[in-house]
Amino acid sequence: MLSLVLGLFLVSLVVAQTTCEDSDGLDYFSAGKTVVTSTGTLTVSDGCLSKITSLLDSGSPVVQTLVDNMVAEGLITNDMITNENILLEGRCPSPLPDDFDSPLIFNIAYECPNGCSEGACLEEVGNGDSDEPEKVPFFRKIINWFKGLFGR
Repeated sequence: MLSLVLGLFLVSLVVAQTTCEDSDGLDYFSAGKTVVTSTGTLTVSDGCLSKITSLLDSGSPVVQTLVDNMVAEGLITNDMITNENILLEGRCPSPLPDDFDSPLIFNIAYECPNGCSEGACLEEVGNGDSDEPEKVPFFRKIINWFKGLFGR
């Protein structure tokens, strides 16, 4: 808060500063949320692009506009629209903008090597019995818990 004394009046100006907090950092293997606060609050959840693009067949103009904006702003390419391995990871850009026109700047597109599910890349489990990757959320949660304890 910035305060100025003008004559007999005390004028207080609230300067809105943008803050950003990412629950999982830039961790493609954990589903997280990025919370941006400025004059309001914006929450960006990590998600698989295929979950959004699967709704294109419904004919929803909202979904079509969202996908068109992602392409126009360079977040994704037209080739990525049908790729089921694309993760939209929420992130805090650096430097943090004081003002922004689109919430899409708080996302990054990443191609998961083993597929995308529920807002996270699938991890490959080397059991040798199957070529199918498996998600290992329990172990990732333990690792993230330790990272949180030690501030890493």
